[in-house]
Amino acid sequence: MKVYQALKEKKKLVAAINQLSELIKSNNSIQIENEFEFNVNELLQERKEKVSELLHLKMRLHKTAMQVQILIFELSELKQELKMYREIDTQQGVVNPNYSDLQITKKVQLSKADVLKLIENTNRRIDELQNKIDEFNYTHDLV
Repeated sequence: MKVYQALKEKKKLVAAINQLSELIKSNNSIQIENEFEFNVNELLQERKEKVSELLHLKMRLHKTAMQVQILIFELSELKQELKMYREIDTQQGVVNPNYSDLQITKKVQLSKADVLKLIENTNRRIDELQNKIDEFNYTHDLV
């Protein structure tokens, strides 16, 4: 099984576990005159088996991904950096803070153009990393 296939399988397992959890929570207690639609003990057992399957799959993914772990970590950090860049205040000149009548004059160290360039460069690096990770996922088998 290729890594990308395992990632799809992981997503399906997580969805199945979540669905079983909801069924367990919503079908444990019913009005006394009604019949149980599901056997909660069977659902619990099925959920336990799915969780075990998920844990084994995650372990195999983890072992396989060790080869690209540094890329995955860098990608995560760059996404946080991108978020921070998008929140940098680039207002300069005369502004009215909080829609008040008070006017203040602001100056910046990074202009809007500077920040947009940082965002562009970071997006480019994110794309490069994601392409490398995608290539790995499509060409490598789970260990």
